[in-house]
Amino acid sequence: MSESLQYKFHARVDSKRYFNRVKNPFIITKERRLTDLVVKEIKSSDVIMLEVGCGEGSNYHYLSERLPNLKYTGLDISKEKVVFFNDHFHGARAVCGDAISLPFGPSSFDVILCRDIMHHVDFARERMISEAMRVLRPQGKILILESNGKTLLNRLFMKLYPVERGMINSSPDQVMSLCSLFGQVKITSIEASLLVRGVGFVLGWSQGIERYIKFPLYLFASMWEKFIEVIIPKSRWTYLMYCIEKR
Repeated sequence: MSESLQYKFHARVDSKRYFNRVKNPFIITKERRLTDLVVKEIKSSDVIMLEVGCGEGSNYHYLSERLPNLKYTGLDISKEKVVFFNDHFHGARAVCGDAISLPFGPSSFDVILCRDIMHHVDFARERMISEAMRVLRPQGKILILESNGKTLLNRLFMKLYPVERGMINSSPDQVMSLCSLFGQVKITSIEASLLVRGVGFVLGWSQGIERYIKFPLYLFASMWEKFIEVIIPKSRWTYLMYCIEKR
């Protein structure tokens, strides 16, 4: 998908997605588990972090629970999302900018988080990492969270949502090969299946009576994921984190 079409799709605030991330009990469990893995890589509560593609701020919501001394800057290409972020969070700031042309000086951050952004800049993946490296301090880390585009559910998503089609180039081998150009890379398996997230993407979450209708679907998806975690080796899980350490 072209850069202009990606921008058009992501320009608006997605309050439904944000609400689902921070209120849905099934997603909360997954987000806290994911956050634990991110924090494990950071290894400090006193770091300067940039999140590229911060969106409405759900990642910061969870990171701030675990890292009270975190010095955080979010960046997003959507002005509306940046306004939403700054209206809802007062312990951090978000700025409007482009992932492939970061508005920061060299060696400005200890950690750079790029979650679910790589396949949306499929037209400039290497440039995105190069820019992240430029603003990263020596011995700093880039954490790239990316779905495995070769899994069945992600292939379905790519068919249904053209904006996700960059995932076709997000197999573990492809992402590892690219990241290895920039430094030592470590890969961590995060989630075996994205079925719960897929249900959330379609249904969202409700505080009213609707949640009792949705609950059984989420429960089934959660039980399925636990089953998949047991039978599928981690090397074939669908959601992965790539940690690049700057030389």
